[in-house]
Amino acid sequence: MGTSMGLEPSGGDGCPFRVNDEKYIVENLKTCENALPGSMTADELATIDLIAGTYKRLMKVDCTGCGYCTPCPFGVNIPRCFSLSINYHMGFKHLMNRARYGIELMGEMGRTPGHAALCKNCGKCMKACPQHIMIPEELKKVSKTLGGFRTKMMLPPFRLMFHTLQMARKIKKGNN
Repeated sequence: MGTSMGLEPSGGDGCPFRVNDEKYIVENLKTCENALPGSMTADELATIDLIAGTYKRLMKVDCTGCGYCTPCPFGVNIPRCFSLSINYHMGFKHLMNRARYGIELMGEMGRTPGHAALCKNCGKCMKACPQHIMIPEELKKVSKTLGGFRTKMMLPPFRLMFHTLQMARKIKKGNN
């Protein structure tokens, strides 16, 4: 079997992994050509079932990051909200995902707000979603998890850290 499977971290578009290059598609097709029904052992199948079950349990929303739900008339960056939520629940750096949510989506650092609490339940996104996700309901969960008090409390230290890093880069640039 191919080793890379074409799964690489996404560019922040909502999907935690993406087949991002034709070479990966070719590799995956080659793998499929060699796979025969009944070629996996019972242990291998059990392992796959275990991994799939764990993944489904941790992944709170089945968003693929396709973006069909966008643009939101109220400014919610739906794919990014779901991407950060998925990464958070999958156990990927809770603190960093919370900080990214605050900085990227809550309007910190001069960015345009795109956080989940902006959702007004208009339903436009649901009509366009090929995954049939109940987007407004899921956005409420994202807002509760990532947009709450903990995130707001951690923003001032992150803001200070960000500005300190910017100043250090300017000083370093001036010394070169």
